Amino acid sequence: MTSSIADRAHEAYERRPGFFDTLVDQRAPRYMWIACSDSRARPGHFACVQPAQVFVHRNTGNLVIRTDTHLTADLRFAVERLQVETIFVAGHYGCSSVHAGLHAAAGQPQPTWLRHIQATRRHYQPLIESLPLHLQLDALCELNVLEQVVNVCTLLSGFWDRGYQVSVAGHMCGPDDSVLVDLGITTDSCASLLEQFVGAVERVARRHSLLHCSRPSPPL
Repeated sequence: MTSSIADRAHEAYERRPGFFDTLVDQRAPRYMWIACSDSRARPGHFACVQPAQVFVHRNTGNLVIRTDTHLTADLRFAVERLQVETIFVAGHYGCSSVHAGLHAAAGQPQPTWLRHIQATRRHYQPLIESLPLHLQLDALCELNVLEQVVNVCTLLSGFWDRGYQVSVAGHMCGPDDSVLVDLGITTDSCASLLEQFVGAVERVARRHSLLHCSRPSPPL
């Protein structure tokens, strides 16, 4: 495994001489990218930017939990030291973590991270259960991102009060085609968050309801 990674790095350097040298001098990423740890969700690939332009935090299910000291440290560093312009919360369709939260058995002990996804599932249960099974996971993946955008804004409120200029946006990634889906929520203040959030949730419901009407359910 190690040799194959080294071989690929050497091949990349041969194709683009000096590429890794240029990265050493680039210490001013414009974006923070909060993404899932899933190996298919490659932040630089989806964002269509150079690796040095993205400061990345990854965890199971692209969750933003206020007691996660690793995340809060990364967030503070990104805002105060790197002064990033935008913090993206980027989920991806077919997320195994969200799938686990969607189908976890009630009443069974669950890891902390999974309980957060389950809480989102319970909150939007009427919406999710109104959809056919083959659309429920995608809808919950999107709703999970919207909830994490709210959590980022909560953590940023103090920075905004002190005059830091940074926006937060929610996107979805399609691992099969590398297309970014804008969930319609981009805010740079808590004041504008609520209206955008409500609109984004309504679009999730409308989009999947329309898919339900236009696409036949798979055979059982």
